[in-house]
Formats: sequence, structure tokens, C-alpha cells
Amino acid sequence: MPFGFRTILKKLIMFYDLIRFSISKTLFGFDNATKILYNCLKESVIPILKANGATIGFNCDIESPLIFHNAKDFSNLIVGENCHIGKNIFFDLRDKIEIGDNVTLSMNVSIITHTELGQAEMKSLYETEIKKVIVEDGVYVGANCVILLGVIISQNSLIGAHSLVNKSIPENCVAYGNPAKVV
Repeated sequence: MPFGFRTILKKLIMFYDLIRFSISKTLFGFDNATKILYNCLKESVIPILKANGATIGFNCDIESPLIFHNAKDFSNLIVGENCHIGKNIFFDLRDKIEIGDNVTLSMNVSIITHTELGQAEMKSLYETEIKKVIVEDGVYVGANCVILLGVIISQNSLIGAHSLVNKSIPENCVAYGNPAKVV
């Protein structure tokens, strides 16, 4: 039944999550509002992301919790169609993160778009770097991977679990390891 008690209750909770995000954003700032994505209803995630600037294609499955860093809004997040975004994904939105169609990001993947030393004494030796990350169509990224700034994972490639992807990966490849290497 499309309009049974559960469906109505779920829609009410989704509306509540959207309102809660909006109020939290207004009162406490965007960074604090993103914490609502740690524990909201799974069905609330996509409407919250879209309402705050993200581009998300059709038929995507996005789990909760999600973790966002350096986000003034979600406009730097672009997700294609038919994607699965697993639990505990860490998105550093200092620059764009572009995810193509038919992509799977397994649980606990981290995508980093910048390097900045903050208040460390070495910051005079190393400049801040900010570069977008692109995950092209048909890519599978295994659990607990880290994808660093400037990386392009080309179409139809598979990244094995627990890999550190610090260089771009060509299309139709399997890569894994720390750092990830094409095998």
C-alpha cells in the first residue's frame, strides 16, 4: 500500500528531518547542521542534500550516517544516477567531488579534496593544495578506502578494500594496496 500508516509516518519523519536541518543551519551554522546526517532517516538524506545544493541523479541509494567537512553547502557534491553511497562516507567538500553513474562507494570511504597544515610549524614549507576528485562511471570502491585530492578514478575500475588512492587510476583496471597500484 503506497499510503499506509508506515508510509505516512516515514514522510512525516522525513519532513521533520528537513525542518530540523533547516533550523539547525539557521541557528547554529551549516557545519553543525550536517551532524543531523549522522542519525537521520535514510530516506531523508537525499532530500536534505538536494535542498542544500547537491546534484543527485535518479535511483541513488545513499546511506546514513554521512560525514561532511569544509561544507558551506552541498554544491560541491555531484552524484550521478544508479549510485550506492555506503555508511560512514567522509566527504571533504573544500573542492568538487564528482561521482559518475553506476558507482558504488562502500562503507567508510574517505574522499579528501585538500591538504592544509593548519597551525603546524611546517605550514611555511608546504602550500595549501585544493583539487577536485572525480570518480567516473561504473567504478566500485571497496570498504575503508581513502581517495586523495586530484585523483581521477576512470570508468569501470575497481578499487580494493583498505586502499589508499593517491594517484589517478586508468579505466577498466583493478587497483588495491597502500598506495593503490594497478594489478
